[in-house]
Amino acid sequence: MLAWAGVTTILNAPSSHAIPAVIELGVAFVLFGVIAHGVQSFRSLETMAATLALIALFLAFVGIHQGLAPTGCVKLHDDGSYNLQTGTFDGRPCEIVDECYEGEPEPGARYRCEHVGLLGTTTIEGRVRYRGILQDPNELAMAPFCSRSCRCAAACACASWRRWPWRRCSRASS
Repeated sequence: MLAWAGVTTILNAPSSHAIPAVIELGVAFVLFGVIAHGVQSFRSLETMAATLALIALFLAFVGIHQGLAPTGCVKLHDDGSYNLQTGTFDGRPCEIVDECYEGEPEPGARYRCEHVGLLGTTTIEGRVRYRGILQDPNELAMAPFCSRSCRCAAACACASWRRWPWRRCSRASS
């Protein structure tokens, strides 16, 4: 399955993006394998669900902090195209993007006025994001909800396994 997915990715992706896409695909398959073979009991399922819940809480905290943080000048990385996805906070506060071009900014650099959060994260057009696959604001918003449904499923599975009909499941889903 991984080989077929890799071949189709290489054939369909532009040549500059093929190798990173195959690496990303490989990471997803490795994570799937680790979780599928590592979760062999209900206790390990509960542990995995709790770990995912903690990761989701961390991501939510970083996103909330970023959304409420003050804005600053973010220098966009120049990779030959106008790529809004990557940039670095240069340390200057701003209210509008014109303030980023005042003073002595780096010649030829493009700037945006964005919220600057923890771990060097910045918003994109006012929408919070994280790093890696979670740079897309929609993916970051979806991550905590996926974790919540996994936790509810683990609680329901453990409740039915212990013959404790739906009481624990109804508490986990509320």
